[in-house]
Amino acid sequence: MKRDHSAIRKTVSQLKKVYDFKGPLHFTDFLNLASINKLGSIYSRHFCQDQNVEFYDAADQEVIHKTIIDVQNCVRFYYKEKTMTLYRNEGIKEDGSNPHVPIPVYLLFDEEILYLDHTIFTDGNAGSGHTRYGTDHNFFYNMDWGTIFHRGPIYMEDGPEKWEFKRRRQAELLSKEPISLDYLRSIIFRCNADYKRACNLFGENKLYLVDPNMFNNERNYIKDYSIEIIGSGEKRTLKLTFETNQPVKKHEKHGYKIFDMKDNLIERVPIAYHSPTERKFGLEVKNIPNHSFKFEFWLYDILSIEEIIR
Repeated sequence: MKRDHSAIRKTVSQLKKVYDFKGPLHFTDFLNLASINKLGSIYSRHFCQDQNVEFYDAADQEVIHKTIIDVQNCVRFYYKEKTMTLYRNEGIKEDGSNPHVPIPVYLLFDEEILYLDHTIFTDGNAGSGHTRYGTDHNFFYNMDWGTIFHRGPIYMEDGPEKWEFKRRRQAELLSKEPISLDYLRSIIFRCNADYKRACNLFGENKLYLVDPNMFNNERNYIKDYSIEIIGSGEKRTLKLTFETNQPVKKHEKHGYKIFDMKDNLIERVPIAYHSPTERKFGLEVKNIPNHSFKFEFWLYDILSIEEIIR
């Protein structure tokens, strides 16, 4: 625990009142939830690489390669959602270009991690060479909190002043040690479809929340869906209805796959979805297996729905 944690707590209390600060946020892709759950902690990028931990690397590689090694050895958190980095990365990019976080998730942690001996405050984006670091209350108190919690358009001409504003707005909390999931308070999804997928894969969890307002939602994804099984025996039909965030453009890798319970592919069917205005869609899969199987639906080559059909 930091020696001046009591003073830092008082400042945090003010941040809650003035800016509705909820706690440090770790941003990741849905695909990383399995390894996070398995490890029981959030680890740094370099730890995962060195230990061959399977993870989806959502970072901008050009930016990461310019980031000093010490930062890459830290676990990174933001104080506020919707940073510029997340705006560039989140949602399905139709061309699959990187950096890419097609199914974004926030992990909201308890404020207690702010007070740990091994956490570090930054007054801006930790990847910037202009950013300063501190660990005490004086540094924390004097951070530009008005800018850090600012969201919305930046009404400045492009130039040093605007660049500095953007740098400060992406202030981070760094941890030199892994952060245990004991400090985890919420796992926040952008939509019901992502929430349902998490429940299907990992079981229901009281930490799961759906809050679209935490996300930028500038790109497409499946917002919600329902599956109905009609008929019985050899003539069962799977009826899928779903809603997307935006109209769906034609793409060669829209479609569904059916696997048996040993993950052997039974059927793969591409679908030529294309609509300049429509956001609600339906699909019927006839003569589905009369035993348990796994159903996957892919949008722009992104796995978006996973269900076990019994």
